[in-house]
Amino acid sequence: MLNDPRAPTLSGEDWVNHQLTNTFVANSITGSRATMLSIPVMVALLFGSVDTWGLGVWVVLAVALAAHRQWLLSHYRKHYLHAGQGQGEAFIQRHRLSWPAGAAVWAGSMFLYLDKAPLASQFTCMMVLVGMGAFAVGLLSARLDYFRNYVDGLALTSLVAFAWEVLHTHTPPFPAHLYGLMALTGVFWWLIRNSGGHFHRVQRKGFELQQSNAQLIDSLLAQTEAAQQAVQVKNRLLAHATHDLRQPVHALAFYADWLRNEPELYKDVVPKILQCTGAVHSLFDSLFDFAKIESGSLTPRMEPVQLMDVIRELELQFDPAAGAKNLEFRVRAGPAVVLTDPMLLRRIVGNLLTNAIRYTEHGGVLLSARARDGKLFVEVWDTGIGIASQEREKVFQEFYKVPQHAGTEEGFGLGLAIVRRLSQALGIQVSLCSRPGVGTRVRLELPLATNL
Repeated sequence: MLNDPRAPTLSGEDWVNHQLTNTFVANSITGSRATMLSIPVMVALLFGSVDTWGLGVWVVLAVALAAHRQWLLSHYRKHYLHAGQGQGEAFIQRHRLSWPAGAAVWAGSMFLYLDKAPLASQFTCMMVLVGMGAFAVGLLSARLDYFRNYVDGLALTSLVAFAWEVLHTHTPPFPAHLYGLMALTGVFWWLIRNSGGHFHRVQRKGFELQQSNAQLIDSLLAQTEAAQQAVQVKNRLLAHATHDLRQPVHALAFYADWLRNEPELYKDVVPKILQCTGAVHSLFDSLFDFAKIESGSLTPRMEPVQLMDVIRELELQFDPAAGAKNLEFRVRAGPAVVLTDPMLLRRIVGNLLTNAIRYTEHGGVLLSARARDGKLFVEVWDTGIGIASQEREKVFQEFYKVPQHAGTEEGFGLGLAIVRRLSQALGIQVSLCSRPGVGTRVRLELPLATNL
């Protein structure tokens, strides 16, 4: 009941208070039922020995207040138990007088029987009141304010009844037993109030401990899940790296053996050996980059960067690669200054350009950078094969290659995974838009260093 999954997410003091209120309501329902059962006991004890009309009025008031309290507690459980602290608290506050009013009605029964009913009936009725005060410690102290209002109503009304009996029924010298009963009531009142406060603190500490344990469990589960994911990534890294290394290494062995047997064909064989060596080198570079990111040893060195310097270096690096495939490589960028790590920014955009050229057979690739609304948007456009909507999130996973994409046999499935990890490290937002058969656009969003 106290930890229903339908309950809104609460944290800290709000969660503890909500649990205390729920406990108070649940216990009050038990107390309300016991109160209803006590009414006929009081009637049986007092009927015939006290004023009948007065007893009838008391019964009506006691039944009405008990029924009202039973309704509001049931209503709370039905509508507010899982609604959150604010709504339930507001509902209970609107009916907060129900508890002291009920206590006053029960203690008010003393006006009927004090020094009027038989001594045994008086004693039994007073024991009912004592029991109501004592049981309130366990039933109502989850909410200390309502508990104290209830106990105060019970004790103050009892003292008023004693004072009324002393002043209006007896003449001096007043009976000593009434003074004793008043003194005992005051002591009992003080003991009950202090006991309720202590029990409330115990309950609050219990819920605070429960919350701390739940937070600790959530933290451990999150860490366990992160560790399991890390193990899965490393296992996948090893499996894919082994698979991707096998082909170029086997090819190197084949070409080396070919060159040994037919050295006169070195002009044909050496370029193939260099190509295989480049593939191995590229894979190791990607693996080293990914390993540094995963280990947390990659620390960005943020500094003001002239964007055009980065753009020119990338243009010099990738224009020959695009030309080798007869692709048009265009750059559109203006001057801008951003606060970032220039080496990591080049790696991010370089990976995007590598992918764009790899998966484009006709048309071209565009690298653009434009400033707007205090932000810099760096975009890489291509007229390549595009990415289907169901694949767009997957391409940022480690070693994921879109099935049946031309060019996937040349890559290792780490380029976009590294782009995402490096972008997160630099606080860069990455978005991808693509249409199969038309092309792809990847956008990087960086804040401009306007104050530099």
